[in-house]
Amino acid sequence: MRFGRGFTLTEVLVGVAIGLIGIIAMFHVLSTWDKTKRTTAAGSDAQIAGAVGFFRLERDVKQGGMGFGMAKSPVMGCNVSTVVNETATTTARAAFTFPLVPVRIIQGASGAPDGLQVFYGNSAFFTAEQPFKASTSTSKKTESRNGFKVGDVIVVSDGASNCALIEVSSDTNADLLTIDHNGLLRFKPGPGAAFSSGLLFNMGQGPQLNTWQVSNGTLVLTDGLYRNTTISVADGVIDLQAQYGIDSDGDYKVDTWQDADPADWTRLLAVRVSILTRSQQYEPSRAGPVYVTATAPVLSWLDSSNAAIPFTMKNVDGTADDNPDNDNDWRNYRYRVYGGVISLRNMVWGISP
Repeated sequence: MRFGRGFTLTEVLVGVAIGLIGIIAMFHVLSTWDKTKRTTAAGSDAQIAGAVGFFRLERDVKQGGMGFGMAKSPVMGCNVSTVVNETATTTARAAFTFPLVPVRIIQGASGAPDGLQVFYGNSAFFTAEQPFKASTSTSKKTESRNGFKVGDVIVVSDGASNCALIEVSSDTNADLLTIDHNGLLRFKPGPGAAFSSGLLFNMGQGPQLNTWQVSNGTLVLTDGLYRNTTISVADGVIDLQAQYGIDSDGDYKVDTWQDADPADWTRLLAVRVSILTRSQQYEPSRAGPVYVTATAPVLSWLDSSNAAIPFTMKNVDGTADDNPDNDNDWRNYRYRVYGGVISLRNMVWGISP
């Protein structure tokens, strides 16, 4: 009697079943690993974006007030008018104004992201105010023109609430006191900015007027003096909230935090900022439903009653949060919050006794 060789059909089917079970197990492990990897990578991207964005913002804000931190009220907070000429480094811009303050918070309506406008100089010489007592539309006679050079940008004030941005075009007048600003370089005064006497603040060769905002899920920076262009700083940033730190009693310490612009800008010593970043990885909800982010993230500070302050959340497409568990639901994403108090050192040094 001959015995058959090889495997029986039953044995083959059992082997196939075992193989399929092994393949399913391997694909399950691979799928779980890939999901974990994508979640980790997306979370890492959000973490890097938040850290880099806050670092860049903090470094810029810290310089606010350089060149005019010693200004007294109402000069601090005056409206600075200027016109930008077309040059190799600037794009022509009609007359516009901005406040002479180190940092101004542009409040977002109804919980929308805030913005920050920062102004500072970079003079390598002194930063003390310089009085002038004689003036024309193209010159200022100072008590001393030491430290003023051709190309220096100057904030000129009437000693009250009117200011202008000018640029030194000549420092060779024989009286050793007069500086000229013919208006042919980068900056010239805006309409009506002719002062008979007042104060000069040397902002150096390259002052900065920067505006930080959140646009379409990106932290962006706009240059307000030279090209008036906007660049991306950090992707994945969806919200920015800020408050002023005010010394309300004159003891050189912050004792009041507020959203509104201060009545006296010389009392401004700090700002605090919270940045919210969102991961790009969609995390489906589980039965219940159970979301990866069940409640709105909170700011990096508490309110006056020591309660957490949640961010105002919207769907991923920017619509109102009125349809939970749809594809745009913000709850299906992970978030990171970065922030802190940013001291305005030029304001502190400008007012300290």
